[in-house]
Order: sequence, then structure tokens, then C-alpha cells
Amino acid sequence: METKKTQTRHRIMPQLPQDIIHDILLRLPAKPLVRFRCVSKPWHSLLTSHHFITTHLNHCLARENHRKRQNVILSSSTSCQFLHDDEEAPINPHAVSLEFPLKNCGDFKVLGSCDGLLCIAIENDTVVLWNPSIREYTKLPVPLSAGRKSGLFGYGFGYDSSIDDYKVVRLCPLKHGNSIPMEAEIYALRTKSWKKVEDITCHVRFFDQLGRGTFANGALYWWVLAISFNFDEDDPGRKILRFDFKDEKFKLVRPPQGVPTNIVLGIFAGCLCMVHNDHESGFKLWTLMDDGGKQIWSNLISVGGNQSVSPVLPICYPKIGKVLMHIKDRDIIVLCLYNWEERTFETRLICVSENWSDATAYVESLVSPNGAGAER
Repeated sequence: METKKTQTRHRIMPQLPQDIIHDILLRLPAKPLVRFRCVSKPWHSLLTSHHFITTHLNHCLARENHRKRQNVILSSSTSCQFLHDDEEAPINPHAVSLEFPLKNCGDFKVLGSCDGLLCIAIENDTVVLWNPSIREYTKLPVPLSAGRKSGLFGYGFGYDSSIDDYKVVRLCPLKHGNSIPMEAEIYALRTKSWKKVEDITCHVRFFDQLGRGTFANGALYWWVLAISFNFDEDDPGRKILRFDFKDEKFKLVRPPQGVPTNIVLGIFAGCLCMVHNDHESGFKLWTLMDDGGKQIWSNLISVGGNQSVSPVLPICYPKIGKVLMHIKDRDIIVLCLYNWEERTFETRLICVSENWSDATAYVESLVSPNGAGAER
């Protein structure tokens, strides 16, 4: 029997249908949803279900593609900050410090971000997956190739849609020397274990000093100097090394003709892009497009010299005609919006490099680094 208090509450706020409650919850950010898990057992069951986590993630990704606000993770070797940038707000938005879950761990580097999960390396052999929105993390098992003392390590992180799983790829030399094969291993979140994949019989130098792979469309990409590849290539030199998550195979992707060494890889409108910039030749951006099953490079943006600084890296693609970029020049770090239709830069954030040295696009989600996948 209902008490008078309960009856009064129902008269003031009638119970909503479950489908309406479900729809309201899907529109909320991840952080309050974590708190709402404590409301009741049914809510906990709903908010931790694979279906809800997946649907909520897809809603978040759709909103990120159609609004004027972007989430960015700012990081240095000792700290991470969360930045919510609203294009219609004044410049220099406030960044909130994130408490890294491992205490006194020393220097770390953010290797990538995917669906709300950050992949972070501590030195060379310790890797952590962390979702700061729900304050969950997992420390990966020691890699099979742990203990190698080399500066040639490469890492990458992304989502394998063919099996609904998140994967970390690690590249390291088999031995020291001038011409050395690279060993590759992969960690799958579902199996919680590392396994070896095919070796790369070549000498590789990563142009990205952190050896980070760029994830796009089910594959990881590294900009490398490659010598003695075993990919039936007669043209060693500057190449893009591609690792496909589905078949777990490596291949080479040729860059556009005449691209110099000092370029960076990034993501633009969901596609892999290459960016080159200097004061003399200006700023150029190419994207790798799929044309009937054939991959081709398209030069989408070209700006004359003396209009920007180097290096430049796209972070987000907030809406048609604009891209949020991370620019570093000497001791100054800048986030800016570039409007390629008007060929203008709009400064969003300025700070000194001691505070942070890298910027990564981020989407808040309920995806757990402990194994609760989110099928897309």
C-alpha cells in the first residue's frame, strides 16, 4: 500500500514511461549517468548494459559532428587537462585538471583517444587504458617484448569494428643495429592479453618523436622512414605504415607526390590526413579518400605562406568549412579554428608549453576500459 508521501509525489511528478526515461538518459553526459547508477537496481542494470553504452556512445559521436563545441584533452608528460571549447564563447576557455589514477608513476604520454578511452604509456613497457569521464582504468599486462632498451618503440590504439573490440598495437625492434626487423604485438581488450602478429622486416624510424599511430577507419598509420621493407617495394624512403585491425596485416601507403619530410598525420572529417606547413610554402592538407575501393590523396586545403606557424595538426572537425587545429611555435601553444572557405584563423586558446604539449580530440562516453565494449 502506498503511503501518503508516495501518493503525493506521484501526483506532483507522475511516473514517466520507460521509453521516455531511456531517451532522456541517452541525452545526458557520461558523468551524471555514472551517479545515476546508484538510483536503483533497474537503473544500474540499464546504465551498465552493453546496448545502452553503445547507443549513448553513438548519440555522443553524432552530437560531436553537428555542434559548435569540442572536447579536447590537453596533456604534458606529467598532467592531463579537459577542455570544453565552445566556438560561440570567448577565447581562452577554462581547462579542468584530470587526476591521473596511477600515483607517482613518473612521466607518461597520451598515445591516442578512441570512444572516450585514453591510451597512455608510462616509459616503454607500461600501458594504461583510462576513461576519465567514468573514472575507470585498467593497467595492461606486461608486453611480450618487455625490457627492450630502444628509442624506436611505436604504439597505436583504436577500435576493431569487425569483432567489437579495442586494441593496442606495439612495435619494437628485435635487436639493436642499423638494419633491424620490427616485432609487432597486439593487445585485445576482450581477451585481456597480448599476442604476436607478423614482424616487419625493415629498419624504421618514426618521424613522430613519440612513435604514435593515427587511427582512422579501422586502421593505424605511422609516418616512417622505411628501409629494406618486405612489402615488394623498390622505393624505400618516406612512407606511411598501415596496420589493418581486421586482418592484422601491415602494408605501405604511398604519400602524395612531392610531400616533404616535415609533415604530421592527423584526422580530418573522419579520414586520415597529412599536414605540411612552413612560412615559405604555406599550409597544405591532404586527405586519404576512398574512390570506388581505390585510395587516393586529395589536397583539400592550401594556404599561401606567412599565414600560420609550424607544426599544425587538425584536432576536430566541428562543422563544414572549419577545423580546430593545434599549433606550436617555440614556447607558445595555440588552439585555433581555421575557416578554409574564408582562409582565416580564429584563435581559441593560447598558453605556454610548460603547461601542456599535446592536444587530442575527446568524446565523453560510458565505455569501460575493463572490457565493456560498445558496438558501432
